[in-house]
Amino acid sequence: MTNYDSYVNLLLRPTLVPEIDKELATRSLQELIRQARPVLQPATPFVPGWHIDALCEHLEAITYGQIRNLVINIPPRHMKSLAVSVFWPCWEWARWPERRWLYASYAGSLSLRDSRYCRTVVQSPWYRGNWGDVFVLTEDQNEKRRFDNDKTGYRIASSVGGANTGEGGDRIVCDDPHNVKEAESDAARKGVCDWYDQVMSTRVNASMKPICRVTCLHRAGMSICVCRRSTRDRNERPRSVGEIPERSRGSYCGRNALARLKSAS
Repeated sequence: MTNYDSYVNLLLRPTLVPEIDKELATRSLQELIRQARPVLQPATPFVPGWHIDALCEHLEAITYGQIRNLVINIPPRHMKSLAVSVFWPCWEWARWPERRWLYASYAGSLSLRDSRYCRTVVQSPWYRGNWGDVFVLTEDQNEKRRFDNDKTGYRIASSVGGANTGEGGDRIVCDDPHNVKEAESDAARKGVCDWYDQVMSTRVNASMKPICRVTCLHRAGMSICVCRRSTRDRNERPRSVGEIPERSRGSYCGRNALARLKSAS
């Protein structure tokens, strides 16, 4: 029997396939996304793409301490919120359940939506069957706005300008901080940038790495504010800025955008 035949026989063992899937999902954020997608959207198949490759690669770089800050600018409907605000915490908690997450969007309803999705995944039979021995959600703090686990980790959902309850986080994520209806308002954009400077950016735990994930709506929006702020403090300088154009569905545009994204790393 050849080595190839041996591997084939191993893969055909029905009791081994779930173990392989678990190991792959534990090691790879993109693999976890592929496996967890049916938990939230069973009727929608997962379609891989180069932009998801880039997203996962950079989020994993944050996880492993290779990037301190990250700004991601991607058009709507490119799975950025699901990847960053839903699946990424699930993936990290599979190995580091003690990590703490603070999320904010321009509207509290958006933050609560993604928080609910994240909680749905970690409470699903699929997730509990794989990592149920790593942590469990506490019964006394298990709400859409905030849920804690028994390893002191938590996920808190807030809104731009909202109260952050004085909590700190190992991951600080601003997901769509600008309301598209107010993108052309100088006062509204300045208010968001001031909030980030004075409130949200001060909540990160000193030993961990934050992330700012935004959708770029204006040249003077929060992405630019974060980059300008970084010039005042080299320790806060974003190490990677992803810019994926709206016309990126074609392979030519996609390859050029991915090259620009990687060259900014």
